[in-house]
Amino acid sequence: MSNKKFNPGVDISKNEFLSQFGTESVELIIKVSYAWKKGRSFPKVGDEYLARINYKIPWEVDEAHPMGHMGTVYWYSRKRVLGYPFTPRFKEDCFYRIRAKKCICEECGGIYLLEEVLGSEIKPEDDSSLYNDVVSRYLSRFAESSEELTIYSETDVSVGKEKMKLKEVTGFSSCYFIASEDGSYSAGNVLEGSLCILHDKKQFKEYERLVFKKGAVYRGLVKRCLEGSKARRSFLLDSVVETDIKDDALKALGKNITDGGNWKVEGVGDFTVKRRNGISEAWTEIVWKTVKTESGDSDKLCDINLACDAGSPLTAVRTTEILKTILSDKDKWEKMIYDYMADETAGDDGTIETWEGEDDFSHITREEFVSRLCISTINIDSDGLVEVFVDLDDMFTDHCYWIDIYPDGEISSHGLAG
Repeated sequence: MSNKKFNPGVDISKNEFLSQFGTESVELIIKVSYAWKKGRSFPKVGDEYLARINYKIPWEVDEAHPMGHMGTVYWYSRKRVLGYPFTPRFKEDCFYRIRAKKCICEECGGIYLLEEVLGSEIKPEDDSSLYNDVVSRYLSRFAESSEELTIYSETDVSVGKEKMKLKEVTGFSSCYFIASEDGSYSAGNVLEGSLCILHDKKQFKEYERLVFKKGAVYRGLVKRCLEGSKARRSFLLDSVVETDIKDDALKALGKNITDGGNWKVEGVGDFTVKRRNGISEAWTEIVWKTVKTESGDSDKLCDINLACDAGSPLTAVRTTEILKTILSDKDKWEKMIYDYMADETAGDDGTIETWEGEDDFSHITREEFVSRLCISTINIDSDGLVEVFVDLDDMFTDHCYWIDIYPDGEISSHGLAG
């Protein structure tokens, strides 16, 4: 591989640009995320233009690319006066099979040189090799053997009518449910889950007509997810054994949980327990700080969301303890976050460049930057990860800043949001 960094055609000849790609060709199926539109152009090199598309491959997912691999495909094209100017023509959100050469430069990512379009506006599900690969990889996330589980359905789901796709190749539905693995329905023994259902006209056609009704009880054979924290609550449907079961105890439990409740935190106040995406959260709003304005004092509010306890969806004992630790030394915790943001944002001269309008750029001191910050949201999940959103007082137009903090205080990720 070349040690040179990729040059996207800036001040180099065509031969120099082409030398950045290998000699071997590969075939790819890609989804176009950016293509030429009227009013745009490409760099001109001699009597040709260096055209490009951006793409993603939704089924090529890993830890670094949770939404799929992404990249750019280049080619040289003479501009046509009539019709589409930069052939071959690509349409956004459509799939294409292409032959291309991969960039050999250092850290070039998914950059390719187009050789030929082998198929236009194709359907990924019609490619049997791709279909089998995606389905087999997904199924490998679940246990090989099935177990019986009785569930209370939280949602209305008509499986065959769901539009969601698994990596673009097969239908995917999910049904949030409440259950109890040992049937006791006692406190601390509630199982909150998501029932995953694949459906299509091929391998999973028997699921196309399935319907789950909110508030009804079902018994089925399911396979437990083996990955990460989802192993506790994600299951793959194998088959439905019985529908509309009369189980008053489970129905009462399900209704009680979905109706929500209240959770009181001493020194903070009452939290409202509500459901979101099949998980219970306790929410409240507190005054984070009060600022003086020309019209008087103004309270800056902060939303707090606590994940409820696993097995006990109407309590939030674990996340409450984390919140109490934060609020017990609020000023120190806040300073840690603001100092980190200032360190990450400041330039070499120690000032921070802001943009409070389209062309309104200015530099402010670190002290002024910090004085305008205010924590607006704190989310604490079931693993103890604290997600913080900080109001930037329009210093970066309408953006806010987010920081994820591990339970040990280490910052895992951060950046502008919104």
